[in-house]
Amino acid sequence: MASKKLVDINIPELFNIITEKKKALTICFFVTAIVAVIVSFSIPRIYKSNVTLSPESSASNGFSNFSSLAEMVGLNFNLANGSDAIYPEIYPDLIRSNDFLVSLFDVEVTSQDSTLHTTYYDYIKNQQKVPWWTLPIKWIKDLLPQDEDGVQQPGNVPDPFMLTKEQDDIANAISGNINCSVDKKTNVISIEVTAQDPLIAATMTEVVRKQLQVFITNYRTNKARSDMEYIQGLCDAAFTDYEVARKNYSNYSDAHQNILLSSYKMKMEELQNEMTLKYETYRQLSEQLQITKAKVQEHTPAFTIVQMATVPLKHSNTKKIVILFFFEVLAMGTYLLIIAYQNRKRLITFFWHNQ
Repeated sequence: MASKKLVDINIPELFNIITEKKKALTICFFVTAIVAVIVSFSIPRIYKSNVTLSPESSASNGFSNFSSLAEMVGLNFNLANGSDAIYPEIYPDLIRSNDFLVSLFDVEVTSQDSTLHTTYYDYIKNQQKVPWWTLPIKWIKDLLPQDEDGVQQPGNVPDPFMLTKEQDDIANAISGNINCSVDKKTNVISIEVTAQDPLIAATMTEVVRKQLQVFITNYRTNKARSDMEYIQGLCDAAFTDYEVARKNYSNYSDAHQNILLSSYKMKMEELQNEMTLKYETYRQLSEQLQITKAKVQEHTPAFTIVQMATVPLKHSNTKKIVILFFFEVLAMGTYLLIIAYQNRKRLITFFWHNQ
């Protein structure tokens, strides 16, 4: 006959053991509460500011309607963006890129109490409060030798293609403070920035929004702006040529106004025709320049701010009562496991059944 070993934990016995050690339980409760209070007050306060905006859709009505029908059946063809390679879904990746993060290094920030005025780079590097239990690790890191390229040299412009160790750490810290999300159905963009100062949090939220809009605007208008700059150069050159032709005609006309010889008249007509031709070229290029300027404006995207960034009034830390509850549950669970292990012989009964 096979034998089976069953384990039965005596719950009433466990309750009796716990109640026998009321003093130990009380001490555990109060010590845990003190530790939880110390921890909760040691965590630096953080503030979160957010902005919500909706980008302009560049699609035609037909594409937009078809895209809406596709989304109803769970498909997303991104037709609302036409041939645009920068669509809202990749905005979070764009914000995490080195090019974007490095552009935030030199942003001037001021604390709410006006005691701090520095760059965002220096704020992240030198002005961050940390819990006391992380200080030993920081001291050990400071004692270790650092690589020569790990320190930013004064006056050097950060190169997103080749950051130093320090610059890369700062960029990663900034990236961790910025959260960008996009609603795939509505394409509404939400940007949230976390900082240890409420004014800096709101300031950087606005800066990130503006930097994102500038980047998208530059991308979408790049071709039109290149055309405009090219036509502007031709127009300036044509105007210079026209001015030269006009002065030549004027000077020649003034110098030979009383001469009736046919050769002089022909020369004057030649200069006049050249001036007229130069003016016509300049006029046509001026019209083209106005058209290219209109195209730049046409391709410039519009962003509707659904909710503007504001200075947060309350911190976003986990509530102290939640931290206290978590510590108490963890401590009680650990206490029960220790008690159960120490009294395992009283709690566990073995039954052998032969079948």
